[in-house]
Amino acid sequence: HGIRTTYQPDPLRVAHGWDPEAPEWMTADTVIIATGDAACEEALYLTKFASEVHLVVRRDALRASVVMANRVKEHPKIQIHWNSNVKEVTGGDRMEKLILHNSASGEDVEMAAGSLFFAIGHNPVTNFLPAEIETHPNGYLKLTQPGRTFTSVPGIFAAGDVSDHVYRQAVVAAGRGAAAAIA
Repeated sequence: HGIRTTYQPDPLRVAHGWDPEAPEWMTADTVIIATGDAACEEALYLTKFASEVHLVVRRDALRASVVMANRVKEHPKIQIHWNSNVKEVTGGDRMEKLILHNSASGEDVEMAAGSLFFAIGHNPVTNFLPAEIETHPNGYLKLTQPGRTFTSVPGIFAAGDVSDHVYRQAVVAAGRGAAAAIA
């Protein structure tokens, strides 16, 4: 299932291991798509900046360790959306809201959001992106300039595990995430 976007030109930043210096777009509600330890750790970290963090989980359980999952479930600024997928991202000059689809109930829910993170682990889940974004045969996004975060589509940046099939380390993802944030 693809995510439809109806806003331009604000970039859709695709990243894992993001460690930003809290730019102004981070103060709004933040959405993270993922279920593992790394995603839960990022959700906890992002509560320092975002007014609320929404964790979108495709299933009815987190894949994170019990300890990490409990921390996320108990945090007052984190809301978990079970059995859900992002259906659409909308806005004017920048991302303003998105629509979540709940696969269990069949309902769509609209919510305000200022940023969207994909914490996808070591297997790049890039098949939801538009076909215009070039990928390597193994699914990783191609970067058009070595050492930069630019993809084949202007305004769409890639960082971390979706573009790094060599190092696959959190520290590299964090650095490239910061680079994408200021690109």
